[in-house]
Amino acid sequence: MPPEPSTRGSLFPPEERERIQALIAKRIQDFDVPALLDVLARLGYSRDEVEFRSHRSQAHQPQLLHSIQFVTEPYQGVIVTGNLGLLTVQTPLPSFFFQRMHQLDQDMMEDFLGFFDDVLLRERFKSLTPERDESLLPGWSEPESLVDRLTLLRLSSPSSLHWLVAKVFPEAEVLVRREPRRQRVDAPNLLLGYTVLGEGPPMGGYSLVPMTGLEVWIYLDEAVTDTAEPWAEEAQRRLSRDILPLLREMPLPLTVFLVLRELHGYARIDPRSYVGFDPIIRNAGPKPSQDSAEPPKVIILFQGLTSESEADPALSGQAEKLTRR
Repeated sequence: MPPEPSTRGSLFPPEERERIQALIAKRIQDFDVPALLDVLARLGYSRDEVEFRSHRSQAHQPQLLHSIQFVTEPYQGVIVTGNLGLLTVQTPLPSFFFQRMHQLDQDMMEDFLGFFDDVLLRERFKSLTPERDESLLPGWSEPESLVDRLTLLRLSSPSSLHWLVAKVFPEAEVLVRREPRRQRVDAPNLLLGYTVLGEGPPMGGYSLVPMTGLEVWIYLDEAVTDTAEPWAEEAQRRLSRDILPLLREMPLPLTVFLVLRELHGYARIDPRSYVGFDPIIRNAGPKPSQDSAEPPKVIILFQGLTSESEADPALSGQAEKLTRR
């Protein structure tokens, strides 16, 4: 007989494990399959010890899972019965299978179909979380695959870009909004067949075309990180490393602002201050905030088309100038 599941990786003592199993059986209809498999793994059951069956019924059932049974004889395992499979009302089998099953006194036909049920349901439930099985999606965790899946989110939309920036800057408040702007478009020499008309651009060299761009505002309460590194440098590093490369394939007009609410150490001349020194920053930017007599310190981290993949050196240098003062 194989060893008890509790000796093969269960995180709970036997008494607690039995209590959890009884609770699972009572609330099985509230589970989805990936969550159930995670709980069973913590109880010490591997995927091979879980058998899937379909609930024999000709009526529609409102829940995905019907029941669960923890067996000890003749083997240790779990039988999960669901309302999906060959014996349910959504079965692809012809009706004569069920007519034949009603005519038989034994359950041989049901046991025979149950063998295929387990295989089909196991593959069906694997497809719910394909990232957990390399056989379904080879290379799912590879960096190239991650980048390809991110492009499917349409990162040029405000909601997707907000999600991305919030992931990269979990310490900050993030605001993303649309902002119309005029983008410079170069006007090349006018060609007539193979002849260039004039020595220079006849249309003035460039044109300003109205375009819809995005503004990203990153709000931080402190000027330095938890490791005492200036946020101006860290924000520029994260932007160049984690965000701009993902937007390189799309020519999106983008401006990224860093707003430091509490930045100390800057001298300025102001009639409301004493000896020319006051902390800068209270609250910032276009975002509604508390009234403040002091303007926030706003740094432009990036401004331009994301397809260029690099910020204007004059703008990106602001972070370095800020930290050196």
